[in-house]
Amino acid sequence: MICARFLAVLLVLLAVGCASGPGGDRGRPAPEAMPKAAFARALGLMDQGELAAAEAAFRSLAQRYPHYSGPWTNLGILAAGRGDHSLAEGLLAAALKANPSNAVATAALATLRYQRGEVTAALGLYQQALALRPAYAEAHLNLAVLYDKALHQPASALRHYRRYQQLSGGEDLLVAAWILDLENADSKTHYKVVRK
Repeated sequence: MICARFLAVLLVLLAVGCASGPGGDRGRPAPEAMPKAAFARALGLMDQGELAAAEAAFRSLAQRYPHYSGPWTNLGILAAGRGDHSLAEGLLAAALKANPSNAVATAALATLRYQRGEVTAALGLYQQALALRPAYAEAHLNLAVLYDKALHQPASALRHYRRYQQLSGGEDLLVAAWILDLENADSKTHYKVVRK
């Protein structure tokens, strides 16, 4: 059974794909080489839930502009969202080939590894995503969930949950509840130790 926190991570990952734009590819041709309007339309389709149309638009962009990682990243996220993890990994690999510094693709790949139970690989990829983009809120959230649920390291989980809240404006009530749960569990543990 998938826990609520893991479902939240998947939803965050889908939303994050929308942030992977054409201009984030360092060392590539100028962003004008890929029509920003076409990319924006594809993102709009994705945001509106028109996933088949968004996928067709991203696929067209990826074929016409294979040196940009944004279309490949979003295709990978869409494939992961419908459960085609093998295809998603291939598409995310294409994104990372186009731009090894793509933190969104790196974090998306980490989530796929986490789903397969490859916790150590996922941990390394989330850390890599944060090394590439330290203020990447969603990567902090995903790493917090991994520390919390898979590694049972509440102090590390709290650090990343809190960083996520700080970066995202602190309005995520679900994450605030998770923080409170971990803080309460930690204070109960300390209380028991002190009483003995």
